[in-house]
Amino acid sequence: MNKRYILTVHKNPKQLKRLIEKLDDKKSKFYIHVDLKVDIAIFLNQIQNSNVYFIEERVNCIWGDFSQVIATINLLKKVVLEKNIIGTKVFFLSG
Repeated sequence: MNKRYILTVHKNPKQLKRLIEKLDDKKSKFYIHVDLKVDIAIFLNQIQNSNVYFIEERVNCIWGDFSQVIATINLLKKVVLEKNIIGTKVFFLSG
C-alpha cells in the first residue's frame, strides 16, 4: 500500500526525523509544512531523505486559527498533484 504522510510542524526537527525513520516503509512519502515563523533550515539540515518533501507554500500558523487549515490544504494539493495516487492512503499528523 502506498502511503502519503502530510505533517505540519513548528519545532523538534530531531523528533520529526525519528518519526519519519519509524514510519518509512520505502513505499511512503512525507510532505511537510514548516510554520513560516520558524527557520526551515533547522529541518533541512536534519532531514534529507529522498522521499521527504518540504513544501514551499508556508503559512504563519496560529493555534486554533484558519491558518492551520490553509497549511493543511497546501499539503493536500501537493499529494493530489502526484501521478498514480489512486488507492493511496493519506495520513495527517500535526505537532
